[in-house]
Parts: sequence; structure tokens; C-alpha cells
Amino acid sequence: SSARPRTGGREDLRPGARLFADGHFFEAHEVWEAVWKALPVGEERRAIQGLIHLAVALEHRRRGSLRSAAGQWAKAKDKLENGCPGVPFDLAAVLVAVGPCLDAAERGNTVDIPELGRYNPE
Repeated sequence: SSARPRTGGREDLRPGARLFADGHFFEAHEVWEAVWKALPVGEERRAIQGLIHLAVALEHRRRGSLRSAAGQWAKAKDKLENGCPGVPFDLAAVLVAVGPCLDAAERGNTVDIPELGRYNPE
């Protein structure tokens, strides 16, 4: 039997992905922002900005700022509509997992942030 392959993806997104999966959304956003700032304008940069919006949405939700969470969630969905090549976790599954929480924020309702540890790329 062979060793389980690594998830793959951009190495520079992995530290932020680990922080994100562990619920450290503010820290994940800072790591991803450094990657984003270094990229030329284009689809990849737009998608990574979507990851940043997603992390910020969850941080706002954690702090109880539902309106800000909803605004960031809308931006994340827009920028991630075509996925994010190179993200080292199952982005579609993460979006499904956090959707009920952030969709509720759009309606001014509170739903718990789900456990995201299973999406840790390590």
C-alpha cells in the first residue's frame, strides 16, 4: 500500500489553510493577504481574495457582527464562484459547511460556526 498523497495545492496557501481549519480566521486572512498582495491581477488573485473574504466573514460572525459577516460572505461567494485553483482543501465542501452559518447571518440570524478541522491540509 502506498502512502496517502498530500492534498497538493499552492504551498504558500497551506499555512493559512491550517489556521483556517483550526478556526483562526483572522490569522488565516493575514497569511492569505500576504500571498494575494504579491500576485499580479488575474483570476488567481481574485480567487485568493475570495478566501480572504471567507475568513473575514467567519471572524465577523464569531465576533457577533452579522451585517459585516454577511457583506464579506457575499464578496467571498462572488470571488469564489469559479473555485480557487491551488487551494489545499476541498473548497466546495468548506463552502457547503459554512453556508448555513453565513446565510443565516445575511438574515440577521445566528447559527454556530461549524467545526472545520477535517479540512486541515496536514
